[in-house]
Amino acid sequence: MITKIHMQDQVNNRINDLMCDEKLTKKDELLQLLVSLTTVIVFLIAGVNW
Repeated sequence: MITKIHMQDQVNNRINDLMCDEKLTKKDELLQLLVSLTTVIVFLIAGVNW
């Protein structure tokens, strides 16, 4: 059985991995920005046409 402390360590390790921005390259950041802006624009256009 997995202990509670072991699970907390796994969660903390995963959070630290996700929050590590050193792994992101400029290309990844630009792609994230592009996808975010595209999503916002699509929903704005859909809202206007609704």
